[in-house]
Amino acid sequence: MKVSKKMKISIVLSCIVAVVIGVSCASTKSTSPGIDINHENTAKWKAKAPGLFANVGTLTIVESSVNVNVSESQNALVGKVTNPFGIRDDILDYIIINIPESNERARLASVKLAILNQNEIFISNFEQLNSFENQASAAITCLNLPIKDSYKFIKGYDELLRNTPDRLSEQNRIEYLLNGRVISPNFGDKCNQLLTTKDQCDCFIGKLND
Repeated sequence: MKVSKKMKISIVLSCIVAVVIGVSCASTKSTSPGIDINHENTAKWKAKAPGLFANVGTLTIVESSVNVNVSESQNALVGKVTNPFGIRDDILDYIIINIPESNERARLASVKLAILNQNEIFISNFEQLNSFENQASAAITCLNLPIKDSYKFIKGYDELLRNTPDRLSEQNRIEYLLNGRVISPNFGDKCNQLLTTKDQCDCFIGKLND
């Protein structure tokens, strides 16, 4: 759950759009007070970012990050989750505030990135972590933000990932496990076969609603 130097470089160089993402708007109530995904909360998020949620249904489904059976320590790392993406509410707010509504592909790529990074905090397996990190690199490659704003967005996002002592410790743990591993964009077997990065990202995200 990190934004490595290589990933930061890839977003600066990237001017392509896309993401793959899947969500479920079903009611999910955990014994943990931090996770409370229900129809009422989902409606509030949809009202806050209608364009973002209007396009979700067209995208390829991947594993959601929400896990209602998290431990107390894991819940402290995740924090408050009331949105159907299953990512931290403060991170989703950050995405909505800092990426304009006119750039829904970049918003979706950022949500996908957050899902992958959040999934990393629950695992210690080297291969799984490396797989998540390669997919996260693909999500960053597919962000379509101006170069200056790209760096600013990633910097703020990285700070959110580390904004408590426990989260900072977890990021350090993940970085230690990934130390020496090669991180390269992985759009998935089907999408990787395409010739251009734009085509790979279009495959990765699917088609947006007009």
